[in-house]
Amino acid sequence: MRTRSLPRTPTILVTGGAGAVGRDVVAELHRREPSAEIILLLRAASPLELHRRMADLRHACRPARLTALRGDVTLPDLGLAAAVRDGVAARVTHVIHGAACIDLAQTDESAQRVNVGGTREVLRFARRCPRLRRLAHVSTAYVAGDRSGVIREDELDAGQSFRNAYERSKRDAERCIRAAARELPVLVFRPGIVVGRDSALDRPLRAILGGRLRVTEEHARTRLDVVPVDRVARAIVELTLGEARPGTTYHVTGGRAGAVTIRDLVAAAGGRLVTQPDAAPRDPSGFDVFLRYLIGDGDFDRANLRRDLGEDRIAPAPRERLAAAIVAHALAGRPAAVRMGARSGNPRSRIDTPADSRPAPSAVDRFGL
Repeated sequence: MRTRSLPRTPTILVTGGAGAVGRDVVAELHRREPSAEIILLLRAASPLELHRRMADLRHACRPARLTALRGDVTLPDLGLAAAVRDGVAARVTHVIHGAACIDLAQTDESAQRVNVGGTREVLRFARRCPRLRRLAHVSTAYVAGDRSGVIREDELDAGQSFRNAYERSKRDAERCIRAAARELPVLVFRPGIVVGRDSALDRPLRAILGGRLRVTEEHARTRLDVVPVDRVARAIVELTLGEARPGTTYHVTGGRAGAVTIRDLVAAAGGRLVTQPDAAPRDPSGFDVFLRYLIGDGDFDRANLRRDLGEDRIAPAPRERLAAAIVAHALAGRPAAVRMGARSGNPRSRIDTPADSRPAPSAVDRFGL
């Protein structure tokens, strides 16, 4: 692999920067490297739509050097004209690839086209970047599929089955990343269940609290490996811009100590959970997709994350406070950031990390109440 000198002013291309995790990644990039040039690749039907999406991001993130390109990771050259592509490639020092279709009910065709095809196109672009120092790929801990027991960061194919096309496609995308590791300085980040912006827990949790979705006792006690969105963003940015060893995979998860159960969440809402004795029937509203995640007991090992970030940086939030914050966010019924180490916001729904592991004071902890 070529040796690359550290650029004084990094240029960072971000795909998926308008997504649930991507917005926090962009904000964290600006906080850590305020002089960096941040280029977002955004899908937009027209220049006017691109302008609107950028206005939303500027309002939310406020980075000084933020520009956008209208493109698409599923298209050759990311949908960019050759001159634009070459100009960007000549400047880019880091790529953070977060664009993906995360719909758990999507078809195999859709998942493969976006999540696998998009990753291949990003890799093709990265090979054109002579100054490239790191390419970070945002995957998911659930490439492990239905595995139970300890799941290590360096493991990918272990005979697992998949609950849906999304999981399978993200496994396939990681295969592409691993094959490219011989020539590109890649990193892989596998978040658990991200809470804070458009969380996958919100709608099912509201249904459970409202009595519209019943769960079994097994469902109720299964540990959900949840992780606040800003903690995911901080790990991605710090390790991508730092000296993380190329080829490393990280489980960006809450760990066993920080996991919550459906019973924890219902208790945090002040309710009492009534379970049903048999397996939950197929729900016409699509909750059966979610219920598949309430079976099994995978333990995502975080040895690489612990080594490269430090034990104090990955310490979980107190379970009761985390559960209370997740419930408050879900019941608010609108996107808001579940953040760690707050200095403002409703104190009843705030999550605090230990004092010695709090992030910079710029982090805001607010749950939309």
